[in-house]
Formats: sequence, structure tokens, C-alpha cells
Amino acid sequence: FLSGERDELIPPYMMKELYDNATSSKSKKLVTFPNGDHNETCRQPGYFDAIFNFYNHVFSDEKHKL
Repeated sequence: FLSGERDELIPPYMMKELYDNATSSKSKKLVTFPNGDHNETCRQPGYFDAIFNFYNHVFSDEKHKL
């Protein structure tokens, strides 16, 4: 879950609720961006790193399950 703390369409508390309710996920992660609004969160430092790190975490775990 990637959340802009200044998102005017999907308030951060809603993203936190989604995160909290994803109880069946073993690989969930919530990353927040203090200056991110709805359209600019993807331009915040670390946004794509968060995606890359999550992807690597999930697929490195998958290798160990095979």
C-alpha cells in the first residue's frame, strides 16, 4: 500500500484501514509519503524504490517456497 499523506481523494486513514483489513496477506506493507497528494505521490522520493523493494521481497520469498 502506497499512501500520500496529503491525498485529498483517498485520505491516509482509509489507506490504513485497507492495510489493516488485508488480514490474509502475508506480504503486505504500508509505505507513506508525507508530501504526496493524489496525483503527485508517484513523484515522491522513494516511491519506486518502495515498489522495487516489495517486489524483490515477495519474489525472493517465492524462491524459497519452491
